[in-house]
Amino acid sequence: MIRLEAYGHSDVGLKRAGNEDSYYCSAEEGLAVVADGMGGHASGEVASALAVKIIRDRVLAAFGAGACSSGEELCGVLDSAIREANDSIFEKGGAAVKASRMGTTIAAFVFCGDSAAIAHVGDSRVYLLRDGVLHPLTQDHSLVNEQLKANLISVEEARTSIYRHIVTRALGMKKEV
Repeated sequence: MIRLEAYGHSDVGLKRAGNEDSYYCSAEEGLAVVADGMGGHASGEVASALAVKIIRDRVLAAFGAGACSSGEELCGVLDSAIREANDSIFEKGGAAVKASRMGTTIAAFVFCGDSAAIAHVGDSRVYLLRDGVLHPLTQDHSLVNEQLKANLISVEEARTSIYRHIVTRALGMKKEV
């Protein structure tokens, strides 16, 4: 039997003045979405809030339509919702100078019946907690992770790289995600 617990909390941390995170977390609805607005980009908080709202609304609407009969359908609903969020953020970012190039990373988990699906874009991660041990289910879309996979740098070099926070994929940054 699968037991799902969901918690949400966001902290600005020690380095930033503002928080660009947004999340939605509901064990009852089997949905968790976390978005981290792109630090340094205009309107990251708008991008993260918009992404969470669109994904939440689309996934919950699909559940009402009975779309959770299989894991494949869950993946399709989540994929479609993320692409719609990307389109909306990309368009909104191009519509106003202040909001230009706004973006956000995203991590989402949806659970229905005996099926579950995860998705992520950027360096927001999804983990499985089993028997008190965290297991990563995603790999960061980051420059350093790409360098690691290509054996261009070591794990130790990755930990201290000046490029460790460069994200290679994010919602709203390009027309396609």
